Amino acid sequence: MSTVKVIAGLTCMVIALFLVPVSWVSFGAGVLWFKFIPAAFTAGLIVAGLFLILKRRLPLSRRAKTLITVFLGLFIVSPMMLDFWIRAKAHALQNRAKTFLSRPVPDMFKTDSIEGYQARPNETVLSGSRRLVDRYANNGRIRWSAVIQGQFATQPFETSYCEDAAKTNEQARLYIVECKAIIDKEWEMGFWHWFQDTIEMKRSIPEIEEEDRVDRFIQQIDGTWTNGSGTMTISPNGTFSAARSSPTHTNVLKGTQVFRASDKVLMVYPDGPPGTSIGGKKEFRIVHVDEHNLVYEVDGQTNSMSR
Repeated sequence: MSTVKVIAGLTCMVIALFLVPVSWVSFGAGVLWFKFIPAAFTAGLIVAGLFLILKRRLPLSRRAKTLITVFLGLFIVSPMMLDFWIRAKAHALQNRAKTFLSRPVPDMFKTDSIEGYQARPNETVLSGSRRLVDRYANNGRIRWSAVIQGQFATQPFETSYCEDAAKTNEQARLYIVECKAIIDKEWEMGFWHWFQDTIEMKRSIPEIEEEDRVDRFIQQIDGTWTNGSGTMTISPNGTFSAARSSPTHTNVLKGTQVFRASDKVLMVYPDGPPGTSIGGKKEFRIVHVDEHNLVYEVDGQTNSMSR
């Protein structure tokens, strides 16, 4: 019996060790009512493990057996109940996001600038916010990957300016209020989906895989590409240069580049003379890329290069 107690005690201690990082993240990022629950289970497992090891040669009292049984029962059942709760919470938020997206966007937000706020090229003043809502409406989950955290960091500028502009337009104001409420809930769900993935011991995280795919794709297009008429160099530091030759002249394009992952477009902003800027941009739509071949479309023409 003493051997069984030692094994059980060591098992409790090992599980508690694995729960330490979960407790730490939960305390830092979890909602107030949940912050101390994982820590309480971790402490309970440590106490139970030490108790079983120290009392290995003594019979356990009925009270001790009852307390340990109840505690371990709660420890096993609670994650399953929490998993079901998270799924229900996520489903409700997903339906809320879908309902929001079905509403027409107020006309005052169908613009790229409002109250001093300027959206990025080819976007409206609510593109970033609606992108986050659309993600949850389609996927029913969200995690705090680096890219998604960046979207959350910039999104409040949109809704803040829009909310100020909509003070005298009740329909538009209510639209923004609902948009902000959904995104706030999404941020909260980022923690719960992390906790759910931890409970389920999920190894494949969709948000991380998505980010890794984009990173791998960008790494594939970086470098120098050539064909019979010219060269093109895409640098990881954001610079771009290309030279295309013909029997009569050579066209040179230099500038900075930004990759738009949503539709695989490399946007190149040409350089001007020192202290000046050139308007417009060139868009290179990536049709195919692998280790040695690049096919892209620009100005309505499809080109092929290799390295």
